[in-house]
Amino acid sequence: MTKNQFRTDTERYLDFIKDNFEGTTYDEKCRKMGQYADIFYELYTQGKISTCNPKNLKKEDIYAYQLYRRKTVKDTTILKDFSMISDLLAFIGNTAMLEYKAVYGKKKPKSYSGRKDPLPDDVIDKAYNLARKIDNWTILEGCVAITLGCAAGPGLRRSSSSTLTMSTISRLNRTYTSSTSREKVHGVARGRLR
Repeated sequence: MTKNQFRTDTERYLDFIKDNFEGTTYDEKCRKMGQYADIFYELYTQGKISTCNPKNLKKEDIYAYQLYRRKTVKDTTILKDFSMISDLLAFIGNTAMLEYKAVYGKKKPKSYSGRKDPLPDDVIDKAYNLARKIDNWTILEGCVAITLGCAAGPGLRRSSSSTLTMSTISRLNRTYTSSTSREKVHGVARGRLR
């Protein structure tokens, strides 16, 4: 058995699946799997896991890996790690990942905290009134941006707002926002600005 059995088994697995992936995708998979092999070997040399042999990994070893990774990466990245490691373990014939998920639960990203409340009407009215009175174009553009943000509400997605930049706002004859496609799920429909 080699010094880093995880890397040896990873290379065997990658050779087996090579024809299933396009070149750059395969290269990225090789890079990530090599990174996982190095992390498992490091944890093994530090005595934090029982083995770096994928065939003998236990659910506790995967849990130790998850705790280690959580210090430096987001939970969504750990989920991606688990997906690739799970494929390797299934190829080897190890059920440790299934046992891990049964005992420790599926690793999930942070929960969604819900939509934030929109600005109160009196604040929006102040922005409208300022926009009607002001002659300075820079301040007016700022008022329009605030107004668009208030009208769209906190549910404005990046894709919805990407076309509304300050330079395009100044060229619009009529400014409006459209309602979100999921207004029945997310709440109040957004109407036109007046």
